[in-house]
Amino acid sequence: MITADEVKKIALLARIGLQEDEISKHQKSLSEILEYFEQLRTVSLEETDSFDGVNMLRNIYRTDTVLEQSEQTQKQILENAPEQKEGFLQVKSVF
Repeated sequence: MITADEVKKIALLARIGLQEDEISKHQKSLSEILEYFEQLRTVSLEETDSFDGVNMLRNIYRTDTVLEQSEQTQKQILENAPEQKEGFLQVKSVF
C-alpha cells in the first residue's frame, strides 16, 4: 500500500494541492491502481497474435474545394466577427 508521504510527494510533483482528508482517499485509489498493474503483469501474452495496428493505417486525403459565398454572406460573417481587418477576420497571434 502506498504511504501517505508517497501520496504527498506525488501530489507535490503533479502540483496538486491536497487537503489532509483527501490523502487517505488518494492513498487507497493509487494503491488499487498499482495492484491492478501487478495483475496485468502476470497476464501471459505467449499465445496472442502481434498487433501492428499503426502499420495498417493509411492517410486519407481529400481535395480542398472552394465554396463561393455571396457578398452578403461574407458581410454578415464579418459583421458578427469581434475584429476584422481589410475584409478578413482578425484573430490574436498564436505564436
